[in-house]
Amino acid sequence: IALCDANEVPAVRRALVGNELELIVCDVDLEDELIRSLTPERVVEVLETAGMLRAFRTMQSQPAWAGKPIDQQLRRFFSSGATRKSWAAAALTLAAAEAGRVPAPLRHLLAVATDVS
Repeated sequence: IALCDANEVPAVRRALVGNELELIVCDVDLEDELIRSLTPERVVEVLETAGMLRAFRTMQSQPAWAGKPIDQQLRRFFSSGATRKSWAAAALTLAAAEAGRVPAPLRHLLAVATDVS
């Protein structure tokens, strides 16, 4: 089983040549799936709980990001910084699971993974 972002499909398929792994593709990327699943408002609450809201608000106020849709701002925020992408994947997946709102690619991954074991 392999989970990847939409823009990574060609590279992942090349890497999996000759391999029987199932490829599960996130619509844009995992962060986008989680933001849509939870709603941007809930993601902001997760940031606040984690003490990261001030940093997000600072990024939002930068001229390049002011006025952009909040989902784009959140995706940019998670892709900046050394550990935010992995932190976001873990924290938002947990929040989605707690809310019963796990995005389809992750539900599929879990279903296949539990069926295999």
